[in-house]
Amino acid sequence: MKNFVTLILLLLIAPLGLQAQMGMSLQNSKNTPFISTWNTANLFGAGPTNEIILPLKGTGDYAFTVDWGDGNTSFVTNANMLTAATHTYAAAGIYTLTITGKINGWQFTDPLNPVTTGQLKIIDVSQWGCLQGAGEGAFWACSNLDVSATDSLNVEGITSFRSQFLGCSSLTSLNVTDWDVSQGTDFANQFLGTSLTTLDVSNWDVSQGTIFGSQFGNCSNLTTLDVSNWDVSQGDYFGWQFWGCSSLVSLDVSNWDVSQGVVFASQFQDCTSLTTLDVSNWNVGQGTFFKEQFASCVSLTTLDVSNWDVGQGTNFQQQFTNCIGLTTLDVSNWDVGQGTNFRAQFQGCTGLTNLDVSNWDVSQATSMTSFMLGAATTTILYDQTLINWEALTLQPGVSVHFGSSLYTAGGAADTARTNIITLDSWTITDGGSI
Repeated sequence: MKNFVTLILLLLIAPLGLQAQMGMSLQNSKNTPFISTWNTANLFGAGPTNEIILPLKGTGDYAFTVDWGDGNTSFVTNANMLTAATHTYAAAGIYTLTITGKINGWQFTDPLNPVTTGQLKIIDVSQWGCLQGAGEGAFWACSNLDVSATDSLNVEGITSFRSQFLGCSSLTSLNVTDWDVSQGTDFANQFLGTSLTTLDVSNWDVSQGTIFGSQFGNCSNLTTLDVSNWDVSQGDYFGWQFWGCSSLVSLDVSNWDVSQGVVFASQFQDCTSLTTLDVSNWNVGQGTFFKEQFASCVSLTTLDVSNWDVGQGTNFQQQFTNCIGLTTLDVSNWDVGQGTNFRAQFQGCTGLTNLDVSNWDVSQATSMTSFMLGAATTTILYDQTLINWEALTLQPGVSVHFGSSLYTAGGAADTARTNIITLDSWTITDGGSI
């Protein structure tokens, strides 16, 4: 019985101890300094070479002490931040800043407190510590910044991560594993143009996210990226999301719910090392903008988009341009009746020789220049395409290129081709007749 009572007491006391421990951990985190290193001689445009201006936000919350690294300190609050957050050194040089206290708000692009001379001066963050509110534009254009910190930036409660590290071209490492981004709605340009080689976002809760445009754009050094478990079901903007991720060999987005997506332009453009990409189950029924979506994915050998509902799509320009590794692509059942721009959609797809667009409704098309330049379809399919398209009410004066496709001379296809040229004033370029 004594042992039982002891067990019950331990079970009752343990949660209290755990709560106290968590409270102490949170308090310690708030009291941990934010440490960064700056080189005052690095300038962004004109400005003094011996000055640092902290990029505080006009809407931030401040009550902190900053040790400027030269023996001087300042206490900064909302009331005095316009003067106290600026420090002039006796000489230009490299200085380590240590900030303790409440610092909630950090943004190099804040329109209420514009700071445009410090981006190149900050060169390292060795400890995130007490820094909070470093979301939208926090380190925009800090092209000399790298992060040696092993602790995690507190991003709790932030809704916009737009351009958070945009243009941080020297940034090679960043610990985001434990970030709580669950309130985030805007992730546009978040890591655009960084030099990160790895980035662990596998456990991120992005379920509130609506904008993912250029989130990892031009992260050309990333070799792996696990977003397989992301809930993007609220997302409507996916344009340029992985554009220029030229070192990614694989990317698992097979389970993504993109049913709210409207913009898919350049989403995977220039992902030149991707060999496979499973988007076969994607519901893109709300999508309107597919321009350059897979352009220059030169290593892709297969791509299944056969079941895609693109019925709302208007712009398909260069969607598959230079996908030279594709040998088959089934778009035969696509409803493109709303499409107006098909310019260079399959240009440079030199491996495609049996592309079937014979059932496409291109009656709204106004731009088809270089449509299949460098690609082709079989004579049977090309004949049927000419016959079916001639039956449509076409927009006048359109130029279309069918690559090296050949049509049958003297038959229905020949007649249809002549009628399209004569009656609809189209210019048709192809491989000629047989």
